[in-house]
Amino acid sequence: VAPVSMLGVKNTGAHIAPDNHEEIFNPFVKLRASPDHAGLGLSICKRIVERHAGQIWVISETDAVHFEFHFGKDTDASPHHT
Repeated sequence: VAPVSMLGVKNTGAHIAPDNHEEIFNPFVKLRASPDHAGLGLSICKRIVERHAGQIWVISETDAVHFEFHFGKDTDASPHHT
């Protein structure tokens, strides 16, 4: 079964180390100190995507961070493709 929708958001922000790729989706995780942010955005996104039978993952490049996600079930989808 193919995913209902595949989407992505690309940011030209700072690189995210591979060791943090899973951790950033946990509540209250912030990779940089910021009093203006609670560290909840990505955990909320993950909950929304998962409630719609989807997956979310990050692809981090030297000068950009790309978050990809799909809604719906796809047994062939790989959250770590290149």
